[in-house]
Amino acid sequence: MGGKELTQAEIDQRAAVLRRFKKLLEEKRNKFREYLAALEQQEKSISEGNMEQVERQSVLEDYIVSELYTIQRVIDPIEEMYREIHRKKDVPGGANTAEEEKFIPKLQADLEKLQADIMEQNKKNRDLLKSGMAEVRKEISSLKKPFQKKNVYAAESGNASIIDIQT
Repeated sequence: MGGKELTQAEIDQRAAVLRRFKKLLEEKRNKFREYLAALEQQEKSISEGNMEQVERQSVLEDYIVSELYTIQRVIDPIEEMYREIHRKKDVPGGANTAEEEKFIPKLQADLEKLQADIMEQNKKNRDLLKSGMAEVRKEISSLKKPFQKKNVYAAESGNASIIDIQT
């Protein structure tokens, strides 16, 4: 489109795409923060041994992750539209789009940091759960069976060995 002036409708459309993209990235950032908070709460519950709370939090995490996937499915086509608009830099846009465009890289960097924090917290929780499972396995293996049947024919059974029959 080199040299061709944009119509007001095209400028408005670009601004709308940019605003929608920014809003979706902010929504994704909020969901990432919510997910990170849930993971941190789960770490406390794991440390305290409150498995009911851990189960509730994992259900919440599943819900948050499904929402994140939904948001991402909406973001992908809008991000492609944003990139297409961004490639055509030589065409002047509106003043609002230039201001909003500054926030996009900042939001994306924030999202990447949150994602790294989530991965780190998730790894901590997995390690805590693994160590807890190892302790439980050790405890289970050390338990003795309380009602183990004894062999009546074994020498150590404590049963009588001689029977006196007189009639």
